[in-house]
Amino acid sequence: MTQAVIAPQAGLFDEVGFRDAEGKLRDIVDWPDPEKFPLNRPGQSAGRLILQDLRESQSPLVVTGYASMDRVIAFVSDIGEQQDGPIRLVFGNEPFEVLFKLL
Repeated sequence: MTQAVIAPQAGLFDEVGFRDAEGKLRDIVDWPDPEKFPLNRPGQSAGRLILQDLRESQSPLVVTGYASMDRVIAFVSDIGEQQDGPIRLVFGNEPFEVLFKLL
């Protein structure tokens, strides 16, 4: 019978190879413009930047769910006549497990 060798577990603050990943990320100087990757923060809305990007596009593509249809209608009616190219819309819904069987 062989005895299991128990390796010491690294502590939360021990120096290990992946621990300083955040510091290494800070050293990267050519990050893309953060305005290209908007997110919601307190006092800031990604929606403002997204709508601006859609308005400036020659052929905006909107991929959304049916719950946002009111916003899509407002967007299309707002820029529809000013638009040079087509406005492309894709509607879908969240996938979910069917809880019943079809007969």
